[in-house]
Order: sequence, then structure tokens, then C-alpha cells
Amino acid sequence: MLEPPHALASERGRMPPAAVPQARTASGGVRGRGRPRHAGLGERDESVSVMGSPPEAGLVSLAIAGGLFVLGYLLASLVLHGARFDGIDRAALALPGFVVWALVVMLAHIASGGAVLSHRWVTVGAVIAPGLGLAAWRLRSSSPLRAPMRWRLAAIATVVAALAVWGSCVFFTYPLAHNGDTMSHMGWATQLLDGASVPTAMITGAIPNYYPWMYHATVALIADLMPGGRAYSALGPLQLLTVAGMALGLFALGRRVVSTRAGAVATALFGCVSGGFGFLLDRGFELAKASRGRFFGDLLVTRPYNISFDNLPSPQPRDLTFALLPAAILLLIAGIRRDDRKLLIGSGVVIGLLGLTGLEAFVVAGATAILAALLATPHRLRTLANVIVPAVLVYLLWLGPVAYNYVRLGGFVNTTKVGNEALSAADILFSWGVVTPLAALGAWVLVPRSRRRAYRRVPWLLLAASGMLVIVSDLAFRSGLGAFSAAGKPHRYWPLFFLALAPFAGTGFAALRRACARHGRIAGAAASSVILVATLGSPVVAAVAADRGPSSTPVLTQALEGTDGLLNDIAPRPGRACRIAVPRVDDFLVFSYTGYKQVFFAWARLHHNRARVRWRDIYSSVPDDRIRMRANRILTRGVGPPKRWRRIARRYGVDVVVAPVTRLRSPIFRRLPHEVALGPDGRSYVVVYRRPWSDCSA
Repeated sequence: MLEPPHALASERGRMPPAAVPQARTASGGVRGRGRPRHAGLGERDESVSVMGSPPEAGLVSLAIAGGLFVLGYLLASLVLHGARFDGIDRAALALPGFVVWALVVMLAHIASGGAVLSHRWVTVGAVIAPGLGLAAWRLRSSSPLRAPMRWRLAAIATVVAALAVWGSCVFFTYPLAHNGDTMSHMGWATQLLDGASVPTAMITGAIPNYYPWMYHATVALIADLMPGGRAYSALGPLQLLTVAGMALGLFALGRRVVSTRAGAVATALFGCVSGGFGFLLDRGFELAKASRGRFFGDLLVTRPYNISFDNLPSPQPRDLTFALLPAAILLLIAGIRRDDRKLLIGSGVVIGLLGLTGLEAFVVAGATAILAALLATPHRLRTLANVIVPAVLVYLLWLGPVAYNYVRLGGFVNTTKVGNEALSAADILFSWGVVTPLAALGAWVLVPRSRRRAYRRVPWLLLAASGMLVIVSDLAFRSGLGAFSAAGKPHRYWPLFFLALAPFAGTGFAALRRACARHGRIAGAAASSVILVATLGSPVVAAVAADRGPSSTPVLTQALEGTDGLLNDIAPRPGRACRIAVPRVDDFLVFSYTGYKQVFFAWARLHHNRARVRWRDIYSSVPDDRIRMRANRILTRGVGPPKRWRRIARRYGVDVVVAPVTRLRSPIFRRLPHEVALGPDGRSYVVVYRRPWSDCSA
């Protein structure tokens, strides 16, 4: 996981109003006296709508998420036409269907040199046109298999319960709670909106992509559909999509493994909306931020070992892979059971999507598919080829260019901090709550079933693959992996092991419920209620705590709501890839909101490579930190001869400069169009436009 950025400011406070001559603009902003505001310089397009209150943002997010879910459902129905998949299975594949379409749009974006996602109406057309075409096809085609009404109602109730816990945040917070990870990913997604073919580094220069881009492409596509078109606006719909997709995927998987409604519902709840016993210790709706907190591994907001708490806002790339994984296993089980080539290829494509989004789930799913081909079907080579070949081909869309640049640029360097403390065995069991004993009971029940039918071995193989990777990652982390140390952190694999336990826990719940029901309906209902309360207690507490939490950066919320300020003066709307020089205090938030490449960027307090670029030899072709820091100081303070300032600005291709308002008297700045705006640290800054904003180029 990416580490949080440095604090936005070491001091708080406003610059006295008398520090510089000021004049009010018509919109309430402040600009330097006597400097005309040139056409196109930071002008916002007034026709671009913005979000209002959080409830309004939540309603818009719900509508957009619903529309994209329908698009994914229709696409899955088209691809699976002729397969014996009913409505529940097709709904479980709606999220992968939408992500597949996002991949198609991303490939068109790359092929066009960044001209698709950077033009909103092109993206809108790329969503509406296929949606209408698929709807017309669906009306003309024969009706698919329908699941019994009681199964459909159970699936709907499961999704509603999951969204009530993890989706309510979109109606209370705008944008969703964010940290350093979210800020960096929003900046990379905004680079796509600004016309970059793929996400690149935070600093200027020809720096190849080094991070999987499927998550950012998905965010950019959703952002183009939202009012304002900002990447942050896409977090609401994506939160709803990932939670609903994960709940439906686990429900459909539980239906295949457990074969009862109670077992299917329990599988979804245990994998998506379950917690430990921390709610018994929490007296004030609090969340733990450290691995060893007061709740013994439960209610963790960062690096949880219980996959349910990865559904806390905001959605990260790994969370999207967790939501896609059940669909990949569902297709694998159905494909092996029916010996259906189409379903096996579909499983391989979804596994490839996992690779384009993150590493851990891709490794677990790939290992499961290999084990299943060898141990769960008589057609070993054919099954292996049908699953692994499409998975590898999809993964190579990102891995191929990265492998080429890996060789060309001397490999990777370690850019992560080593060191979050792992949970103890007692903390892990405490944070998993009732899932562990129910999974043990379910494993005992599933043993004879697995012997009779080979496809029922797949859940065991998923459990074995995730458990094996937990052990391997722990050993590798202790021995050191160098540049790949981030991939070996145990907290990346424990949640996947927990997810693999969900079908077993669902089976155990169904068996326990049947045993209690033999003593009467009241006994069965009482046992189910106790387990339900123990399961949902901590997630409900966590959801309330997240909903109560204020936005960590109010200026970001104000900017997204259209309020004049520093961020909107720098980037009136997405669509232009400018280059910028900003003071050290504002660089991370500016990148997060604008996606602009910066002259100097300090993500971490390192002696070298503060922007945390992964390529080992990249600074042989672009300026290093020492040179960049000096250039950034000259540009943002407006010091020295004007000729030297212009030469440095040309060297880095700078379009916009942000400087402390006290430097406005610099002769360099006074000759250029500028605006004065309030920054995120409460201080005033001057935004100097070296070139018109509309002239910025990718």
C-alpha cells in the first residue's frame, strides 16, 4: 500500500490582508491590482455543473452506479448468451462486465493518444451507445433463465444490507474520506482525464508508467459521467459498485457451494459485511488506525486482516480486485462443472482484469486456476489453456510495456516503507469473529461433498492458494524482497485468506441453522439472530464512525462544490495537461486535484527520489531532486534575473506557478497575469499564468 503523504502544512494561519495590494473579483476571489484577467486564464466553464450537498452527491452516485450496473449486466448477458446462467449469476457478473467495457474504452484511449477519456462527450457516448444497443438486443432476444423468486429476493436483501452498511457513506461525505493512497490514485486518474495515455509520474519528464492502470481507467470513465467531471466525484459510484458487486459475487458463489438460500446469504455477509468482537469494546463509534489498537485487530481503518473492512471508504485498487475475485471463481467452478470453454475463458479474462488492477488477487486467482486445472478436472491441459492463456494476454496489456521499460531503465527501486507490525494470531482470530469456528464446521461438512464431485474442490483450492501465499509472503517479507518488498507484506494476503473462508463459513452457518431448527423454529431463529448480531456489530460501528468523520481537507470539498479558490484557479476543469511549480506545502493536494506534473514533488522524506518513481535509472534522463528543488525554489519565489527564470520555466515546460502571496511584488510575477487565492493551509497564494490555461498541452 502507498504511504500517506507529508502534512500539508507545518503551520496554520492566514497572511494579513495588508501583505499585498488586493482587489476583489466579481466572483469574490482576489487578484493582483492592475493585472487584467486574460481570456482563458483559469476561467472555469460555467456550463460545467458541480456537486452540491453530500445527499445530492449520494443520489447522483446511486443513479450513475445503477446505470453502470445495468450496462455490465447487459454485457455479461450478451457474452454468456446460450450459457445456463440465470439472472442472479448474470447480476454477479455485472461488475466484471462493466470493468471489461472500461478496459475497451481504455484501450481506445491509449490507441488515440489520450483523446477518449479526456473528452467527456466521447466517453458519455461510449457508455450510452452500447447501453442502448444492448438494451435493444435484450428486448429482441429470448428470455434468459430466471431464478426462483425466493432466491431473487434473498439476493436483493443481501445487496441492500451490504449497501446499507458500506454504501451509506456516499450520502454523508463528499468526497469520500481519503488518505495518501486515495490522493495519489485520484491524481493518476486525473492525468487520464487531462489527456495522458496512461498514468505517469508526479514530476515532469518522459517517465513511463509503472503502476497498473485499470483502476484509474475505471475512475476516469465514471468521472466523465459525473457533474464536474473530477476524479474525486467518481468515488461515490465506485463505492456502491464494488460493495454491490462483491456481495452479489459472494452470494452467487455461496449458492454454488452451499446450495441453500441461508448459506448463500451467509457467505455474502461473512465475506462482505462481517467483523470481529471489537464492537463489544467500542463505546464511542471509533476506528483503530494502527495494527495493534485497542480493538485487538478489529475495526481497523488501514491494513485490516478482515476483508470486510476494505469496504470502508474510499475504494482503492485492491478493493476493486477483492470485488472481482468472487466472479472469477464463480466462472471457474461453472466452467469446470459443465466443461464449458466460454465460461473458462471468461474466468481467465476476469483474472487478467485482476492483474491490470492489482497483484495480490491476481496471484491468488491464478494459483487457484492452475490448481483447479490439475486437480479438479480430467481435461487438465485444455482447462489450463482456456483459463491461463486469456488471463496472461489481458495482463500483458500492462505487463508488456512495463517489462520492456524494466529492462531499459535498470529495473525497480524500493519505494515503500518497510514496517507495519503484523497482527498476532490472537488478534486475527478476534478480528474474524464467528467466521473462523463456522468455517471449521463448514469444512467438516464439505469434505464428503468434495470427494463426490471434482468441481466442489475449487473452494478448497482457493483456500489452499491463499493460505500458501500467506505463508510465502511472510517468509519473503522476513528475508527481504528489495524493490518488490511491497508485494510481500502479509496484510495484503490475509484478507484474501479470509475471503476464501467465506463459503466454508456459509456452509457451517447453514448446517448449524438446520441443527438448531430440529429443536423448533424459535431455536433456529434465535441462533441465526445471535450470529447475525455478532457478524454485523463491528461493520455497523465502523460505518457510523466513517459517516460521522469530517472530510480531512475541507478546501477539497469546497473546490469540488465549485467554490473559488487555489485549486480551481489552477485547474478550472479537467482536460488540459499543464505543468506546474508549487511550493512544498501544497504539492500533494495540487497533484491529487489537477493531475499536473510538477517541477519538484516530495511524496516522502527521502534523501533521494522523493517523488518515489520506481525506475532505477530514470534520473539519468531527467533532472534529480537536487536540481529540481533549486529550480522549484527559483520558480515559486520569483528570484534572480528574469532571463534565468524564463529559461528554467522553458526547460521544465511550466505553464502555471504557485507562489506565496508575499512574492507578488517580484518583477517577474508582476509582469504576468495572476490571481490571488486561499490555499489549503489557510494562507494566500498567487497563481501566476505563464501561458494561457487553454494552451496547456499533454
